[in-house]
Amino acid sequence: MIDYRYQVGGSLHNQDISYVEREADAQLYNTLHQGEFCYVLNSRQMGKSSLLVRTKHRLEERGFCCSAIDLTGIGSEYINPEQWYRGIISQLYLGFNLVGKVNLKSWWSEQTNITLVQRLNHFILDILLVEFKNQELVIFIDEIDSIFSLPFSSDDFFAFIRFCYNQRAIATEYQRINFAIFGVATPSSLICDKQRTPFNIGQAIQLTGFSLDKSLSLAQGLNLPPDTGKLVFQDILRWTSGQPFLTQKLCRLIAENIQVINSQEVLLQDNFVNKIVQRQIIDNWESQDDPEHLRTIRDRILNSKETSVRVLGIYQEILLTNQVARDDSPEQIELLLSGLVIDKKGYLQVKNLIYQTIFNLEWIADQLKSLRPYSLPLKKWLDSHKQDKTQLLQNISLEQALIWAKEKKLADIDYQFLGASQELAKQQAQQQLNLEQIARKKIELALEAATEANNILAEVKQTIRRKNKNFRLSKILLLVIIIATTGFIILFRLTGWLQFSEFAIFDRFMQIRPIQTTEERIVIIGIDELDIQNIGEYPISDRILAQAISQLQSYQPSVIGLDIYRDLPVEPGTEELEIIFVNNSNLLGIEKIINSKVNPPKTLAKLNQVGFNDLVLDKDGKVRRALLSYDAGEDAIKYSFALRLALKYLEKYQIKPETVPDNIHQIKLGKAIFNPLKDNDGSYIRAKTGGYQIMLNYDRNQAEFTTYSLTDLLAKKIPESAIADHVVIIGVTAPSINDFFATPYSSQQLMPGVVIHGNIISQILQAALSGKGLFKVLPESVEWLGIVFWSFFGSILAWTIKSKLKLLVAVLSAILALTIISYQLFLWQWWLPVVPCFLALIIAVFLTLFITAQKQDQIQVRQTIELLLAICQDQPAAGRIAIEYFKQGESEENVITIEQIISKKTISD
Repeated sequence: MIDYRYQVGGSLHNQDISYVEREADAQLYNTLHQGEFCYVLNSRQMGKSSLLVRTKHRLEERGFCCSAIDLTGIGSEYINPEQWYRGIISQLYLGFNLVGKVNLKSWWSEQTNITLVQRLNHFILDILLVEFKNQELVIFIDEIDSIFSLPFSSDDFFAFIRFCYNQRAIATEYQRINFAIFGVATPSSLICDKQRTPFNIGQAIQLTGFSLDKSLSLAQGLNLPPDTGKLVFQDILRWTSGQPFLTQKLCRLIAENIQVINSQEVLLQDNFVNKIVQRQIIDNWESQDDPEHLRTIRDRILNSKETSVRVLGIYQEILLTNQVARDDSPEQIELLLSGLVIDKKGYLQVKNLIYQTIFNLEWIADQLKSLRPYSLPLKKWLDSHKQDKTQLLQNISLEQALIWAKEKKLADIDYQFLGASQELAKQQAQQQLNLEQIARKKIELALEAATEANNILAEVKQTIRRKNKNFRLSKILLLVIIIATTGFIILFRLTGWLQFSEFAIFDRFMQIRPIQTTEERIVIIGIDELDIQNIGEYPISDRILAQAISQLQSYQPSVIGLDIYRDLPVEPGTEELEIIFVNNSNLLGIEKIINSKVNPPKTLAKLNQVGFNDLVLDKDGKVRRALLSYDAGEDAIKYSFALRLALKYLEKYQIKPETVPDNIHQIKLGKAIFNPLKDNDGSYIRAKTGGYQIMLNYDRNQAEFTTYSLTDLLAKKIPESAIADHVVIIGVTAPSINDFFATPYSSQQLMPGVVIHGNIISQILQAALSGKGLFKVLPESVEWLGIVFWSFFGSILAWTIKSKLKLLVAVLSAILALTIISYQLFLWQWWLPVVPCFLALIIAVFLTLFITAQKQDQIQVRQTIELLLAICQDQPAAGRIAIEYFKQGESEENVITIEQIISKKTISD
């Protein structure tokens, strides 16, 4: 039994018995022996490397010096030109065994001033041809296709090879150097620059598959009788067509499996070779393709997104027709270099049955389906013999397909499908254009009728507007508006919701009015923060108060008011303070009688020298009223602190309170008549007016009263004239004690309680001595008449003035006049509720305008539709369209009215 080894992948050794000689062996050897350049360019795994090894060995036996360069050993992706050329020279250096003869490192460093191609030329000319005198040199360059992955152009390298060839005619030494190129490429692809001369030298060596007579020796490894081995080998070649890799692989598979066959007849009759091919090569071919061969072919075909579809289309046509003529297009070249097809007498055919079985029409369809975005509609279109136009691409699908096809080389059927889709799109666009032209004509006719209808409607509306230009409501309806407005405002006012807006106006008037009098009768001794810091404590001790009152008494004031609670003693100095209380009849203290009560100093209470200091707060928390007296029960009437001080001061003028005979509620004090505040006076609605209250007519803020500090008093820094015959009030003004209240001046600052009492005293004194300073209010019935007047005035303005601008000016002028009148009356101490009057004016105007517009609209709608119906007698189409346009611009209520009028007109006709 022969120990036979089949070589599957890789290069065969020189003495391998499985090497099969082909015509290319003799042709390559003879060509190189004669000194001709040559190249073996073919698909992968066709035995190129084995041919190189065998030819190199034969030439060396004949005395040639040979070296082989494997470009894959140099690298291609992460390399620069200098590294690449140095790699070539290094392989030549080692291949020609120049180690020890030439120092390559030194030589390379000496060549830095010349180009890389010149260095390669000098290496060959100055070293190789010198070291090997009178010897023929052959340089084999294998895996030439790796240059396509270089990050730079390799055109100079192949131009240099052509240079060496051309130099033979000039320099005889170049006749001893020869090149042989091996790889998967075409001569035209070796130099890419179209401006340079293409690589057109040397002789092409055709590398075909194994022929039966040349490769029958491979049957020896099957260990079969010659006749049987020949028959089996014929079956092998029927599948492989002599493809070297597949032939070697199939031989090895059969050799491994042949031992299970017991008889030669079973081997021949049981389709043994076919089963081996099917089971161990074709079935699940992607997983069994080891070493890789079939997957290399697949990847080569599908590696380009731009050309894969066209390559597959050409291959599909080859399978279907077997009549595809060679035209050397880039796609056909790609098929040839993949090894899937061969050129047979100018026509492309599948290389062998294994390829044809694996890469069949079904496989092509699957690949095209994954590559084409329109595979399914294309298949259905082809199945209908290109008749089903519903499968053609439209709209976005067509746009996306054209974008995808851009810059791709597709199969002819793709271009037919896309062309048919574009033609259909053109036809549909033309049809759409025709429909649009018809629709445009209809629209033009409709526009003419619509324009005429618009003109009619515009003219009718203008006529009706002129006719109703001076429309006014009836006087009865105007009276209804006045009564409704007045009633609404009065009822709304009685809810109390207008109080806050009235208070805001009252406060604003109070803030902006000028100081009416100069009040010099009242002096405030304010205990401020600096006083408390100097004394070092609060409450202030009785001794300090006693000292302060004693000092004041030395200045002979008219009356002293102590606005500090002293229901409990504050030692030290309580006895001293008690003596002061007993010995000073013009000294008044305070108590609190409402809500949380605070008792007065006992001594002053016994002497009836006490007044309450309670203040009345409105709903918004501000002090606008002064409580002068309060019925404490058991026939006990208590008087306020401010009133007691004022009455004490007025004693020197012999002025005392007197009752008015005709009105028991009125009090006459000097020149003034005091009227108690009632629950609905002014802007108040159901106010709590218990006791005797009056509106507080603030005279000034704290800064406008004569004020001294307690420290100044104790230090005797106050002039005697500032105190003599004055009302002096001692109270706290320090913010930390928090005896502050909101007043009409609160937008500016809060006011201490002692200052509020000073304002009450000032108001009482001014009223008693001059008869001025008390606020007056109108009877409620008069206020209602004011609301009636402004309702009437607003309605009359809206009824008589037709210009909106003039009406606006008139309303604003009326509001301004009402504001000025109210402010002037306020300066004269009359408090009028102006907000109801404002509202009455504005609501009456808007209500009159609204009802006028409604009535006018109803009349105009009726008149317009009646005129349009009359026009319909002469211009039916335009008139009807005008009516529809008119209805579109009206409210739902008016549309119902229009329909009713049209219905009555139809019935009457």
